[in-house]
Amino acid sequence: MAKARSVQSGKIWQNRRTREVLWTLLKLQKVENGVLVITGTKKKLEGEIGVFHGIFLTGATINGSNEKGYPAMKRLLEVEEGTFNYYDYGANSLGDLDQGLKLRITQIINLMPNLPVSIEAAMGKNTLNRIRAMDSGEVSSYEEIKVDQAVAEQLRALDEKTMNMRALIFWGIFLVVSSVAAVLFYVKH
Repeated sequence: MAKARSVQSGKIWQNRRTREVLWTLLKLQKVENGVLVITGTKKKLEGEIGVFHGIFLTGATINGSNEKGYPAMKRLLEVEEGTFNYYDYGANSLGDLDQGLKLRITQIINLMPNLPVSIEAAMGKNTLNRIRAMDSGEVSSYEEIKVDQAVAEQLRALDEKTMNMRALIFWGIFLVVSSVAAVLFYVKH
């Protein structure tokens, strides 16, 4: 594969599961072709998942095995402890990770943590109809992704709200601590 740059990385643990990692990918829709590398520490598992525009999961492989496709993706997304790295490959092809799965990230998020065994169940009826429409050219590219863009906009709005709340809490705590310190200083002198 071509050279890539790391866009996002972090730990997978009790408070940040792979579900939250997928939410992060939805925010990164400007990454045309991305690769999510997941490394599990408990089960010594490492693999890659192909991502198209932060909307579709295109394929997966597990390093050191012949496992690929949806079964590999399912195992990687079930990792409970480990690390992840998300790489931007720009306009370059995803190579072996372009397996034509076309799984919508939003659909997978809705099914987690209990992903179904079969890819058909993971795709759902609506997703299969969208893929058929895409393959036959019945749906314009804007219509294909507008639902996911709306979800991404909602995530950005939620981030802004929580960022404001965090800033408010920080400054509130700072004000209380400063006031207590001033009162204690005044009392001692």
